[in-house]
Amino acid sequence: MFVLKQKTENVKPAVLFDKMEEEMKELKDAFLNDDRPNQFEEWFDMMQILLSIREEVLKPTEEEFNEALIIHNNKLMVERRYDPKYEGMIFNSIPNERA
Repeated sequence: MFVLKQKTENVKPAVLFDKMEEEMKELKDAFLNDDRPNQFEEWFDMMQILLSIREEVLKPTEEEFNEALIIHNNKLMVERRYDPKYEGMIFNSIPNERA
């Protein structure tokens, strides 16, 4: 999955959040309609917009991102006592110019 260059400069967070809501609705509809091929397409669309929000809104440094991941994993595995099934997909590459 790629971090995409936005088509306009300084994309507004509200635009990205509106897009996230649109993608979530499409993902939900794909599942409710048992549309298996579209479920994958919409799932990836959702991941793409979340990656864009990370890049365009959060703009984390590598240190911030890694710390947030540690806190998140600790919340799930220690505080809520979930057992990991296996390591899943993570978008952990931060551009050098921001690291």
